Amino acid sequence: LDVQDGYIYVINELSLERYLANVVANAMPSDYPDAAMQAMAICARGFTYRKLGSNYRGYNADLDDTTSCQVYNNFPETGNSIDAVQSTSGIVPTYNGEIINAVYFSTSCGTTTTSDQVWGGSMPYTCTRIQNTALDIPYFSDEAAFRDFMDGKTDTDVVERNLPMYRWTVTYTEDEMRNAVETGLSRCSDVSATSVGKIKSIMVTGRDDSGLVKEVTITGDKGSVVVSGQSNIRVLFA
Repeated sequence: LDVQDGYIYVINELSLERYLANVVANAMPSDYPDAAMQAMAICARGFTYRKLGSNYRGYNADLDDTTSCQVYNNFPETGNSIDAVQSTSGIVPTYNGEIINAVYFSTSCGTTTTSDQVWGGSMPYTCTRIQNTALDIPYFSDEAAFRDFMDGKTDTDVVERNLPMYRWTVTYTEDEMRNAVETGLSRCSDVSATSVGKIKSIMVTGRDDSGLVKEVTITGDKGSVVVSGQSNIRVLFA
């Protein structure tokens, strides 16, 4: 336990490999093929090494148990997750001799993109690909092409196609959308407007080749505002 500013912080001390067995069990179902679980273990190990000592020294810890690091302890480790970690012991993903920042996701929309499009900076080992076995290069900066992909017309060979979160929707009332946009605008960097009044339209006006939204234009009865950058756009729509 660590006590700071009247709060009690619970510090779980355990070996790296036991931690990883739990992370792998939380990251994917334990009936997945051995090779998939081993790949997950290798990525999780590399991600962990890159995170150690970076953010939590003030709490006398190396990591937390949320998606800020990796989800830990929602579900217990399994025999298969333990085997995946043990069979890959010490193996990490590298690029030019350095451990990569092995960020990963549970489900994509069917494509990946480069790190600079999401966070800025450069991770040269990230790339824009369709998530099929051929790893085709997408062309989804074209809005019609991306719409066909999202509507299931051209995504027939995407490996994630049948996963529950592959496609999802959120519904806003008019007032909820206006409140979300006004709250988001007040939090977005490099955006001076805080309201466009009654919203008339929200249009995607820029995508990269993966389909990732780069620019959104919001038009209301009091004017228009352009919001750029993935971080701002995520803030905008909560």
